[in-house]
Amino acid sequence: MYGLNEDQALAYKENPIDVLQPIAKAGVPILHIVSETDVVVPPAENTYVLQRRYEKLGGRMRVMRVAVGTTESHGHHFAHPDPETPADFIAKNTMGTKD
Repeated sequence: MYGLNEDQALAYKENPIDVLQPIAKAGVPILHIVSETDVVVPPAENTYVLQRRYEKLGGRMRVMRVAVGTTESHGHHFAHPDPETPADFIAKNTMGTKD
């Protein structure tokens, strides 16, 4: 979308994954739902890197794992495993309580 090649994209240091300190410092909890078979945005290169970095900074992050995404989307899309969990997470974290 921005016309960057892979090396340029990797060198860019203003992606959200690179500026986590203020988010962690503010105590913002993160819930992320990911398909383990996503080849578009592979979890090992994205979600789990984010989680390690965020938790190292003292942030709280929960990952909901979906075993298999749809074949048509190369694993990127999936049936939601549990809509109640994100709804509860939002309610708990916007009402001053912690999960």
